[in-house]
Amino acid sequence: MATVIEELRPTTTDPDILKARYRFERLVEQREAKKNGMKWMRKEVLQAFESYRSSAGYNKDFEHDFVRLDFQCLIYGTLSKSYHHYNFTMRTRLSRSKPWTFQQYFAEVKPTENETEYFCCPLQPSEDGHCFGYRKVGISLKHPESGGYEKGYQGSGFPFDTDSKSDD
Repeated sequence: MATVIEELRPTTTDPDILKARYRFERLVEQREAKKNGMKWMRKEVLQAFESYRSSAGYNKDFEHDFVRLDFQCLIYGTLSKSYHHYNFTMRTRLSRSKPWTFQQYFAEVKPTENETEYFCCPLQPSEDGHCFGYRKVGISLKHPESGGYEKGYQGSGFPFDTDSKSDD
């Protein structure tokens, strides 16, 4: 079966049609890249949530569904000290007879030499814990006030940040 792009390939050399086709192809590529990125980020937050769920001692009747990824930030300290922070929303209930509740969570995913460490906890609406990395890049990611996660240091952040003052 031919792909959408193959079906829409013009048989003309009209520059306007070729330009429109190029834009359409880039949009399809961008949408696919975003979809693939969301898959691995969703997998990371669900692994972090599972580590929280098991440590919190929820019983077998505890149900949960991923709702959305609210914010994410890759924080780069050094090559060996990089980590990912997330805010995400889950729908949970303690048993089928209870109503669903929506809760925002914080997660940290930190690769180490031999494994990946996960930290996850529910967030309260008023929480505003400290972290150097996300503030440097201007993301409104909430952190728990109780700690338990990597806070970085003044120089940490994303290594490819751009300065508004460029030499161009």
